[in-house]
Amino acid sequence: MKRERFIQHSKPRRTGAAAVEFAILVPVLLTIVFGAVDLGQYHHAHYGVINSARTAAGHAAMSSVTSDAAAWHSEIRQVALNEMDQLNGFDATLATVTAVRDFSDGPVPRLRVTVQYPFSTIVGWPLLPTSFQLVHTAEIRAIR
Repeated sequence: MKRERFIQHSKPRRTGAAAVEFAILVPVLLTIVFGAVDLGQYHHAHYGVINSARTAAGHAAMSSVTSDAAAWHSEIRQVALNEMDQLNGFDATLATVTAVRDFSDGPVPRLRVTVQYPFSTIVGWPLLPTSFQLVHTAEIRAIR
């Protein structure tokens, strides 16, 4: 019997290649994840501010305009804060709600509600601010 010689093909040695690839990909993947989280939180807070201004303006349009302006402003502020209460980590002391009745167009007033709330990112992104004010103004004519 003739003995056959088997040639053993060896795979190229890749010692540490997986570790290098992992070290390169981890920062990219973390940037994508933290960017998505920051963007999601921004949109959630922004739409919370928009909804609170619209809800407060709608409530102001439906409520009768009384002679007691302080009570009217307090009621509109509370409606806006109740709508923003769904935000994560919401702090009512940081929110600013301004309600204005404008009679310049005639006997039926225009009601303007402006809501401001600060937003801070989780990560300090280069070339971007880490905190800023989210502002939305809703304007509507009074119904009553």
